[in-house]
Amino acid sequence: MKEFHEYKGDINEFEYLMNRWCIPRLAGSEGSFEVVKRLKQDFAQFNVDSLEQEFAVHKSNKSFKLSNFFYGFSLLSLIFLLFLISLFWFTIIIGILIMLYFIKERNLFLKKNPCLRRREKEADPEAKVAFTQSNLIYRLKPTKTKKYNVVLLSHHDSKSQYLSTYIRAYFALIFLIVVFFALLAYITVIILERRGILEMVSYGLKLYIFIVGWLTVSFFFTLATNYISNESPGALDNASGLYSVWKTAQYLNESPFSHIEVWFILTGAEEIDQEGAAAFLNKYRSELSPENTLIINFDMVGLKNNPLEVVDSFYVPKEMINPFLIQLIEESAEKLDIKLKRWYLWIGGYSDGMLFQEEGFFRTINFITKKASKYAHQKKDTYDLIDPFLIDQQAKLVVEMITGINRYLE
Repeated sequence: MKEFHEYKGDINEFEYLMNRWCIPRLAGSEGSFEVVKRLKQDFAQFNVDSLEQEFAVHKSNKSFKLSNFFYGFSLLSLIFLLFLISLFWFTIIIGILIMLYFIKERNLFLKKNPCLRRREKEADPEAKVAFTQSNLIYRLKPTKTKKYNVVLLSHHDSKSQYLSTYIRAYFALIFLIVVFFALLAYITVIILERRGILEMVSYGLKLYIFIVGWLTVSFFFTLATNYISNESPGALDNASGLYSVWKTAQYLNESPFSHIEVWFILTGAEEIDQEGAAAFLNKYRSELSPENTLIINFDMVGLKNNPLEVVDSFYVPKEMINPFLIQLIEESAEKLDIKLKRWYLWIGGYSDGMLFQEEGFFRTINFITKKASKYAHQKKDTYDLIDPFLIDQQAKLVVEMITGINRYLE
């Protein structure tokens, strides 16, 4: 049983680490290499096995192509609108072109096995490398026979955009609703035009589609110009996650479990299609059986004036996480008298934990604070938004969860 001391609010420790880690560190930038150096220094105090895994980020990564796609979609939508009123039947051809364009570029949105995608690029001699990044891997070995793995994840890169993750998610929701009704209106107009009836209704629906179409063009043009830059200090996203892993390592230092190996993984290039997590999993998959591995991902945690939050369901249609995990989390939180909130991540927030979930690791937990997305990828994402007491609670909760599993394995 791990013994906890009452948290005294070591602000000096917290501020020291935040000042070291909260630097603009877009993957491939000077800051991304500097933060790796600093993390290696700050994790060196722990009695764990350590390794730096370098990996390539390829120029063909879909994250580098999104702006061009949105520009292309905006242009086709604009042509569609120009023919809508006067040459309605010609818009069907444009509509088909739009669908074909979307199908051609569908891999920008479909989550095609990111680990397989990496293996394909690495096997392609013509694949061009944009830059290299690093994962930092720390392993606390068990004292007896290993029966289980617990992998603690946090990404160390950051990025900035003028639209926050929170705003983009609601943009997407509004867009989907509006376009759905516009599509119904378009189908109705086709029927009315073909039968030559209700001309006024048909014209009114065309006008509605025209207005919605301009909103659509504006939406895609906004996304196209939402360029990635390197101005965010990346406190909540994701120095808070790094501190959660660091704090957990501090509690477990010199106190390994009897049957559980704990992995502390600091991934690079998470903001570029989870390249670091995919590189890690490709290398260590043989050591991590989905049946005997718990993945815990920390991303945007510790926001002030909020409880600890965990994603209990995600995507559309809704998928719940493993019931065993919900029970484990809630029982551990209750034992420590920690307030915990569960929430549904229906869109956005695709983090390293989701990659493991899709790769078959059904025991995956994502600690993510919903309201933190208001500050993610922004210049205002500074460490004064983080409550170190919450991070301490987060670490204690994780230690209690692992302790419970180890007790079961004894």
